[in-house]
Amino acid sequence: MRSRADEKPNTEMESRNRSNPRKNSSSKSNRVAPPESLGRLLQQLKEEKEKLKEGKSEATSERVNSLREEIRTLRLDLFGGQGGTRGISTQPMIHPSPREFTKMEGESASGSGKRQHQLVSCRPHENEIRQSPAAAPLATPHHDSAMDEQQVHKKVDVSGDGDNNDMKKEMDRGKSAQQIAKEEEMAFEANSFASYRKSWESNWGACSRGFFGDTTTVSPMHFTHCTPGCDPGNAAIAGATLQIFTIKLEELKGGLEWPLSVYGVVAARDCVDHSCNLLFSCDRWRSQKLSQEDPFLRLIGPSRAIVFTDDVYFETELRVKGKTLSQDIALISERRHYSGGRTISISNCFCRIELCMERIHETVQATILGVRVKNGPWPFDYGGKVACLSPSRTYKVTGGKVFYTTHAPSMEVVMLASRGRTMPKGSCGYLCLSRHVVSVELEGSLNVVIQAYSEFGDITTQGEVSFTPKACNISQETCFLDDSDPKVEVEITVAWSLLVSNRRHLMMNGMDFGELKEAVSGMGV
Repeated sequence: MRSRADEKPNTEMESRNRSNPRKNSSSKSNRVAPPESLGRLLQQLKEEKEKLKEGKSEATSERVNSLREEIRTLRLDLFGGQGGTRGISTQPMIHPSPREFTKMEGESASGSGKRQHQLVSCRPHENEIRQSPAAAPLATPHHDSAMDEQQVHKKVDVSGDGDNNDMKKEMDRGKSAQQIAKEEEMAFEANSFASYRKSWESNWGACSRGFFGDTTTVSPMHFTHCTPGCDPGNAAIAGATLQIFTIKLEELKGGLEWPLSVYGVVAARDCVDHSCNLLFSCDRWRSQKLSQEDPFLRLIGPSRAIVFTDDVYFETELRVKGKTLSQDIALISERRHYSGGRTISISNCFCRIELCMERIHETVQATILGVRVKNGPWPFDYGGKVACLSPSRTYKVTGGKVFYTTHAPSMEVVMLASRGRTMPKGSCGYLCLSRHVVSVELEGSLNVVIQAYSEFGDITTQGEVSFTPKACNISQETCFLDDSDPKVEVEITVAWSLLVSNRRHLMMNGMDFGELKEAVSGMGV
């Protein structure tokens, strides 16, 4: 319970917060009210109302109104904007309509010299100052696709009237019809993604979920240190996940040629926290060079398992690096809803990108904590590979006996790969992995394969170790690389954890929120 001194406003601090709305809103958006606070405030409100009825001087209507306002704020944090049960918003993911160009897009198109000297974020839209989610215009929760099309064409028609139409004709003078069509398609694509971004901020950013570009903070080892056999609560599940194998630039179009350097972000969003789960992230000054022989993006994630108990969206924002910043061009800005299958194909007038994945049932997440050369010389002077395979297992009961069948995995998850150059080496012989998290079927197994290459790129030696999945705890195994002289011993450490079903469930364990919501409604707040 706060003291009277705590209730006195700090004029200087309030003034500073008002002058910096971004800082103020950011701090609010990153806090989630504990459930106990709401219960205490309800009790205080009840006591103050009793005092008010008795006519005691210290109980004032201002104090009652202040408590009601605090309860409304905390209720929004706990139950979301729609007041869904157990803190989960019942509002589905929206399908936004395109909107007009943002100020930043217009400045990028004009090639402003001033912006060329600024550092560029891996997300093109992150270069502009982020607004407070509360300050962002509200989006309509449910969009109709036909209405979206009408709104887009209406905007195009309006922009084509009068002086704007004359200006557009002047800008298009000398351009081929094909070039004009490509520019219009990319403008529409940028509009659509900007509208999706704006709608996300209205839908989720206002519910204490932060900014559009914020990455997920849910740990892949959240339940690793739970005591085996103890119930971790309804926040922990062994559910369906998506295993990401590769992201490939399948085809170039629109005059682009191999090789080319790309930068940007490819991310996934799921129902756990609706934040970015980065699969690929690369800044301009660290752009990746893609060629026809090696068109695969170097993946760094996901940082935790992608939970597929509800909608999953994939966002792709990539740019092609030019000789100067003003010569960079947008390669693709798209988002896709996962509706099943092993691949998602995303294309526009410049390229076609293919995401290869697999849906796995009843999974836990395995975090590869370390792969290190424990004994022997360093075998990776000319490169090597660390990959994970997760064979699934089914069983059937015949004559009272259980017979298991192991199914080979469709593809491997590459955690680190280097060919023609030495593998990155950390202290104490540890390999610096690019990825760390894989999904493993609880009734299956996890196989870790380690290969070392020769000067000519051939496999000189390799080793493999198998792990039995667990709901929690840590496993450690060693293996010897074959045909190595002297023998090379490699140690692999894996942390196991159940999935987090929803971030809000983590703070609700042990709380009866049905009774708490009923109490909130009964108090008239």
